[in-house]
Amino acid sequence: MEVFASSREFSAKELYVMTHNGDSLKNHPEGECFVITGWCDTESKNSKGDTKPIFVFEVKDIEGKIHYIATQSQTVKNSVMEMWELFAPEVEVVHRIGVTKLGREFHNVELVM
Repeated sequence: MEVFASSREFSAKELYVMTHNGDSLKNHPEGECFVITGWCDTESKNSKGDTKPIFVFEVKDIEGKIHYIATQSQTVKNSVMEMWELFAPEVEVVHRIGVTKLGREFHNVELVM
């Protein structure tokens, strides 16, 4: 596992959980809010040895419990990074689901106002 960039130094245990037990953003309902408290740009390797980029963000739920959400979406990564540059060390976002002109579902996050 290689970490290309991150918002802070994560422990080995945190990185393991982020890259092995991170939940997919697609498993969360539209309208769910998260407080992003960190992120990690890394990659995942399958059993054949092929790699794919993974963006994982650390979120705090309403009760203050930490979770990790992973995505391959460049759109989500760009949105998080843009907001992170302005509002770090915490960014409150809402999960949005849309449909492209071709009818494909896409996921993104937006700043909670």
